[in-house]
Amino acid sequence: MFEDFLFEELENILSPHYQLVRDKLEIMHVDVTLWCQNNPRLVGRYGSSQARFNLSLPIPTCRSPDACVILATRWNALSQNDQTEAYSSVPPNFVAEIRSNNDPEDYCHQKLLDYMDADVEEAIP
Repeated sequence: MFEDFLFEELENILSPHYQLVRDKLEIMHVDVTLWCQNNPRLVGRYGSSQARFNLSLPIPTCRSPDACVILATRWNALSQNDQTEAYSSVPPNFVAEIRSNNDPEDYCHQKLLDYMDADVEEAIP
């Protein structure tokens, strides 16, 4: 049946989030959102893995952290045009990543180092 085929194809494309990882992501998003809403003068933008950033690295890289914050000073320094770009050219000040059981530790560690090399001030696993 077509539905079975489609479901199998989607399973191959979409990486499954185990319940524990999903729970951690939801808690982290709530915590970051609440902190940002309680500090509106400090925060320029914040987001989840839907946000994408062009990182200035020796090999240009586009990343989407699980959670991120761009402080107002960095955000407000951008032109109006730059603020509406789909992929921000300014790195976030803060990123957080949740490591799933499928991700090797050294891969996650390297991702965080890449963020730091691209002028992210704080990167936590």
